[in-house]
Amino acid sequence: MSKPWLLLVAAGVIGCGGGQGAGSTSPPDMTPVSTSIVGQHGRVVDYFNLTPLAGFTVTDGANSATTDADGVFVLPAPTDTPLAPTVTGPSYSTLQLAAAHAAADDMDLGPITIPSSATFGTELSVLGADQSKALVQVIIIPTGACTSLAGGTLTVQSPSDASVAYFSPSGFPVADVFYDVMSHRPTAVLFNVEPGAAIEVEMNHPTCKLAPKGTAYNGAIYDGVAKTVATEPGDNNEALVLLAE
Repeated sequence: MSKPWLLLVAAGVIGCGGGQGAGSTSPPDMTPVSTSIVGQHGRVVDYFNLTPLAGFTVTDGANSATTDADGVFVLPAPTDTPLAPTVTGPSYSTLQLAAAHAAADDMDLGPITIPSSATFGTELSVLGADQSKALVQVIIIPTGACTSLAGGTLTVQSPSDASVAYFSPSGFPVADVFYDVMSHRPTAVLFNVEPGAAIEVEMNHPTCKLAPKGTAYNGAIYDGVAKTVATEPGDNNEALVLLAE
């Protein structure tokens, strides 16, 4: 896979994590797309510039939807079924969304950032990731009294041979600890994960902790599960959503 460094430098973009430094400008509006939609829904946007991605396919295997001009999709959300749709589009990586259950009729997944194939290739290059293994983007959403994740880390309990990196304020996964990032962008990345392996992580932070499994957020109960498949072929990456409190 090529390494599009020149494209990224020329564009002046930030990396996948989208870190916010002290001198950063106000982030784009990343609020939920609606409070009155029935089903699982979200807005698919580009990792770097957060522009909506129209015409992308979102499927859970049984049902499929195409994102509209605003990047929005809606799929059924039966309450008794584990849900983990896949997002695909031309010139973009294949993103497996985090496993979740519906906790309400309105299951709002919020903004879903997906890296282009070029962006994903750069992330793999920065990490030196084994492309025969899985790569999991870790999204940690602060809730309640937890207002900042800065300074925290993850301990990977399983699989023991997986590696972890954190997104720095530059946006590249080269940091040693958490930095606060824009809404619904990854805080950390797990790589060299054996395909098919179950993931268990522990968060280390002075004031925040991971919320118990089964905690609802915006009509979704995230299961703390990510499907782990080999990165290649297919530019596959998976999302793992965790709630911090």
